[in-house]
Amino acid sequence: MALRLERLLLRGYSVVFGCAAVYHLVCAESGDRSAGSSPQRHAAFVLINLGLAIGMLKRPRGFVLVFGLLCLQQLVSHGGDLWRTFQEHGQLDWLSALVILALPLAWLLLLRVQRAEDRAVSSEQP
Repeated sequence: MALRLERLLLRGYSVVFGCAAVYHLVCAESGDRSAGSSPQRHAAFVLINLGLAIGMLKRPRGFVLVFGLLCLQQLVSHGGDLWRTFQEHGQLDWLSALVILALPLAWLLLLRVQRAEDRAVSSEQP
């Protein structure tokens, strides 16, 4: 039962990453340079987010490691944005706060699902 819920949550994350890809596509096409991101960086994150959306569904070997590395990069990047916005403007950067909370939770969820699936496969082998 718990594994089914966790897989459902991963599908939800897949939808979120798909939406993030659309957001970055719109920003890349419009030339939006918000938060210091160039159209090229937005275009790169279109591809990254599409890959994450697919990865959350397919979960190929090595995806948990790759996602963990991206999670670290995003914690540094959005963590810096969060800190700078608060220091310079006294405001909370809600998008960065959401990324800082959601990505580590997604990574932990991926780890749990992978371990559960690995245990299920090993228990089926003679």
